[in-house]
Amino acid sequence: MKGILELNKKELFDLTEKLNRMHEVDLAHFMEELDTEEILFISRLIKKEQLSEAIAELGTDYKQAMIEHLSDSELETVIQHLDSFELAETMREVPANIVKRLIRHIDDNRRPLINQVLGYPEESVGSIMGVELVKCYENDTLETMIEKVKTAQFDAEYLQVIWVVNHSQQLQGFINVADLLRFQDQPLSELIKYDVISINTLADQEEAAKLMNKYHLAVLPVIDEEGCLVGVISTETVLDVIEEEFSEDIAQMQGMANIDEGYLEESTYSHFLKRIKWLLILMITATMTGYIIQKYDDILSTSVVLAAYIPMLMDSGGNAGGQATTVIIRSLTLGELDSGDILKIVWKELRIALMVGLTLAIINVIRIGMMDHVSLMVNLTVSLSLMCTIVMAKLVGAVLPFIGLFFKQDPVVMAGPLITTIVDTFALIIYFEIASLLLGI
Repeated sequence: MKGILELNKKELFDLTEKLNRMHEVDLAHFMEELDTEEILFISRLIKKEQLSEAIAELGTDYKQAMIEHLSDSELETVIQHLDSFELAETMREVPANIVKRLIRHIDDNRRPLINQVLGYPEESVGSIMGVELVKCYENDTLETMIEKVKTAQFDAEYLQVIWVVNHSQQLQGFINVADLLRFQDQPLSELIKYDVISINTLADQEEAAKLMNKYHLAVLPVIDEEGCLVGVISTETVLDVIEEEFSEDIAQMQGMANIDEGYLEESTYSHFLKRIKWLLILMITATMTGYIIQKYDDILSTSVVLAAYIPMLMDSGGNAGGQATTVIIRSLTLGELDSGDILKIVWKELRIALMVGLTLAIINVIRIGMMDHVSLMVNLTVSLSLMCTIVMAKLVGAVLPFIGLFFKQDPVVMAGPLITTIVDTFALIIYFEIASLLLGI
């Protein structure tokens, strides 16, 4: 296959047309497949607005390389086409020397707004908001509002709504631009919606995602402590937040730190550091099961067949506890549950656990009776232990996330890695105690 630099004039023309029509995400992926020289070459061919959008989607290393090799005039044009969030996000990712170069080319009127976004804590709403918005006063005319929309130099995602503020810049309501154009014969007061949902700059970015999902919002206004409108969260931004939070939760449930870059881009050593901590903790805590087996060694020595059912009991308990934990964490994340619901949850999970445990125990009695050559009392010991383990595991799985909340820890971190170790430990104790009782060992 020909390289970019080997293409003839017509092929280059066709490629340029294709790249200028390509979605910025696909363009960024295409650029990341090229070497540095080819990337710099096609950057001269692509429209600067298209190039700006693609740079915002590039990985950190590619983004840094692009900025380093762009001329001052090219960089200034690229910066003009990046919205405030994209520019602030880029400045967080690149080294200090690149940041200084970017700052030199930011318009003086825009610089305070970018500094404002950069000044908010990481993962706060203020750190991900865009400051591009159209404001108006309640007594503005229709012509004034339409002119503000027409002259705004923002992406279309920021032009869906005109925000109504008072003379102190406090948010009062909003007007959908579509309504403004469709119902021009109606009084503006009838088009203003005052039931506006907003969020504070210092709130967690995950709260913004929850609000936009709950109220089906395309944009979410951001206010400061005085109620003044300072920015907006777009759907595009909140989708990135949802992906980031989901990836983080999945990683934490498996006892890992979140992977910031793509799997292949992340170094082997970085993968090692992000996995080893919880593996060490779990390895040490898992020695509890060894101590328990040693403590009940006389029971196993008397009835060796009991050892064959330990893996089944531990796996079943872990799976049952994991189910309960996943459901509870999901409901907490979506705002369906809070700490005040814990007694209702325990009661509900207890009933679920009894039904699940009884069903599995009955099936296990039949399975062991048909397939295993053991006594009836061993069969009953294993099956009753299975039922009790399922009940215990589901209750532990339901309560662990709330213990995390009580200690002001992420429920995912608290429940995910620990559920298996806790359930395994108690499953063994239950098993051996029931065996001691029923078998008289």
